[in-house]
Amino acid sequence: ILLDTLPAMRIAMKLYRELGFTDIKTGVAKHGVVALLKGTQDGPCVAVRADMDALPIKELRSVPYRSQNPGVMHACGHDVHVTCALGVAELLSKHRDLVKGSVKFLFQPAEEAMPATFKGDWGAKLMVAEGAMENPKPAAVFGLHTTAVVQPAGVTDDAVHHLKAGQIGYTPGIDNANSDRFHITIHGKMAHGSAPHKGVDAIAVAAEAIMALQMIKSRQTNTRQPLVISIGTISGGDRENIIAEKVELGGTVRTYDAASQNLPQHSE
Repeated sequence: ILLDTLPAMRIAMKLYRELGFTDIKTGVAKHGVVALLKGTQDGPCVAVRADMDALPIKELRSVPYRSQNPGVMHACGHDVHVTCALGVAELLSKHRDLVKGSVKFLFQPAEEAMPATFKGDWGAKLMVAEGAMENPKPAAVFGLHTTAVVQPAGVTDDAVHHLKAGQIGYTPGIDNANSDRFHITIHGKMAHGSAPHKGVDAIAVAAEAIMALQMIKSRQTNTRQPLVISIGTISGGDRENIIAEKVELGGTVRTYDAASQNLPQHSE
């Protein structure tokens, strides 16, 4: 799902066969694609980046463009991102005489979270490590993200996240929050459910931990600083009548500045 090879093959074939690209690298960061379009005039290099992975979610809608793979869908719009980047590549390939410099196209796999058991780098970090940002080095990188939030009827707010179909929003400075992911393992002591005092209930500790995490926002952060801490996964226990010995939590932290980003790491 996160490191799928088939989309990379299709992208490479589109660039080579239909658009005339000859400088194409596949297998970057396992299944990423890097392609370079050279203009006819001298100038800097800029990059266009698109993430390309799907999510392990079943698509329920009956629409022509629905996922063809059971249990997997583009719930985050990465299919649109790839389409937009390929559209830019197609347009510029027809007007190379107007391109001053070069344009590097970065199709990135594994933007979504990897399992906690995964070891090593992935996604953008691995692409950078494997030289995607070198030879030539882009002076700037352009990208976009789709949004499914439409402007409600009767609302005149012109915020960029209230967009009509076909509109593009932008804002000076920061628009999207930084995203960090975390995993917590709580170790307790197993006991029978009829004698919980003989064990250490990892589920009870996990419940306390989840509530305590929200105290970081409400009691340790400046009220004017945006900060979101969300728990998305929790698993533990083997039977309903046994005190759980271990619980695993997974979540995300969204921040807009380094101070808020570092705060959860130093909270007790």
